[in-house]
Amino acid sequence: MSNNFYSVLFNKDTGIIIANGDKGSEGVIELSNKEIENIFRYKAFDLKGMNLTTLMPRLFAKDHSRYVEEYFKVGEKKLIDKNDFKSFGKDKNNSVIKIKLAIKLFPVLNDKVYFVGLILKENIDDIILLDDKFNIQGMSLKLMKILNINNKNLFQENEIPFYVICRKFVNFHSIFL
Repeated sequence: MSNNFYSVLFNKDTGIIIANGDKGSEGVIELSNKEIENIFRYKAFDLKGMNLTTLMPRLFAKDHSRYVEEYFKVGEKKLIDKNDFKSFGKDKNNSVIKIKLAIKLFPVLNDKVYFVGLILKENIDDIILLDDKFNIQGMSLKLMKILNINNKNLFQENEIPFYVICRKFVNFHSIFL
């Protein structure tokens, strides 16, 4: 393992999640540390038993179970053992956050398998996540506040084209000109 992995593992700002890897229970959160509460705004006891997809924007969550299934079928690793992978998470308010992620697979002697995720939140507050059709899949809390978007589930429940928000940005910025 690289030194970078150890520096992330023993960093006080690293969130750690242990999720079940057993067939039928894959992705179910078993345990998380205090920093996960700071990153995702969920209490550890609330996360226990939830699926990892709860912490993912819809854009990534929809394919997650397929990736896990492919791993167990053919051993194809999309993210496992890749250190310092940059991605996005979704906090309790459904706002998008930028994260660095490392995932390790840990088999246990009793034939169980666990996934361990190491997560660092990046300090980037201006995020709009778009799908391939330029529909908004999520947005950072900072931008939701600037645009006065109060419905935290807006991007989870609707397909909103990016140009709708662009008009709000133009109106917002023209106030200051």
